[in-house]
Amino acid sequence: MNQDQVWRKSGCKNCGSLSHNARDCLEKPRKVAYKYREETTTNKTIHKSDVSDDEDAYVRDDTNDWDAKRDRWRGYDPVNDYDKQLKLMKQEEKKKETEMENEDLDEDELEEMRELGLLDEINKNEKHIKLDNPLASNDGAKLSVRSLDEKARYLEVIKTGEELRFNPKSRVYKDLKEGFLNERGQFIPYLSGEAEKFERLKQFTTSVQHDNREKWELEGNRDKPVTDMSFSAEVSPTALMLSMEQKKKDNELVRKAKRKELLEKYGALGESKE
Repeated sequence: MNQDQVWRKSGCKNCGSLSHNARDCLEKPRKVAYKYREETTTNKTIHKSDVSDDEDAYVRDDTNDWDAKRDRWRGYDPVNDYDKQLKLMKQEEKKKETEMENEDLDEDELEEMRELGLLDEINKNEKHIKLDNPLASNDGAKLSVRSLDEKARYLEVIKTGEELRFNPKSRVYKDLKEGFLNERGQFIPYLSGEAEKFERLKQFTTSVQHDNREKWELEGNRDKPVTDMSFSAEVSPTALMLSMEQKKKDNELVRKAKRKELLEKYGALGESKE
């Protein structure tokens, strides 16, 4: 049947059906309105110039059936979609065959193919393998494995005779150079980077607030607040950092003055001890 798609004013602007309007349409929303395009159930654009008089341009019949509108296979094109999936499956099988052939080669053959550029080494440097992990959230998940040439860290203490601090359950080696054990036996790593700087700021804040409280108790001035908000790592971190730097400079001046006094008092003897 030679039948052009004609859009009527009372029809849906999205799919062209006369049984509902655009608000109740269950089709995928399109950027181009129905009256400006020509398409069939396979979502494949067919221009009038491409269809001859002898060919049939098939269009989907409108239906008011509730089940038919919500059918998961409605609009499915078995011919085109099957060919597409078959092509992808053949590509995957060819890729697997190539990988299996490369695994059967020895090192000399692999090196020769590497020099000729015939070996795909995109994923060769990764220390991961793809496994069908049933607990993974997605297919083809990567499971990290240790290379055979790498030695486990907890085995290094066997030669040195150091106490073994390896937890087989968590597979973690506790190196006391990187942390310490608390009263509960938990391994606490040492702070580094920004965390270490922030911890120093908090310690400086605590010491300043402690000195201010002692002064407040000795002077007995109840009108003056105990806590100085300018010395707070959360409220004014920039002002606190500047105060900390100034405190370091003052301590350095005091240290130099004391050293100079000791040199003047004891002479070269004090200098040699330095």
